[in-house]
Amino acid sequence: MTMLADVQRVLLRAMLADDPVAALGDSIAQEGDLSDDERAALRKISREGLVMTSLLVKKLRFERLAHGEADLEKLFEREPKAFLRLYQNYTGAVPPTAYFPQEEADLFRQWQKQQSE
Repeated sequence: MTMLADVQRVLLRAMLADDPVAALGDSIAQEGDLSDDERAALRKISREGLVMTSLLVKKLRFERLAHGEADLEKLFEREPKAFLRLYQNYTGAVPPTAYFPQEEADLFRQWQKQQSE
């Protein structure tokens, strides 16, 4: 019997990937704990809906970080490419666990501190 956490893990992996459709397909194939019914249900997910949801998840995280850390918001306005590189490195290394802008900013500062050590 699969736990809901297994299905959630597959969906989260897809939401955070650069190509959520491909990531979902890979996860369905590789996740050994999914039942046949769960695999079938995951395969029925709308591709367009999956991509849209992934974009919304990423947008919300971006907004939390930009609103929680004023210096990053300014960097985004001044140098969007530099901000994007920094943001991609951060989101690639730190899983999304924050709900509020200040929490996201705290996670970012902790990550930045670890990078400088």
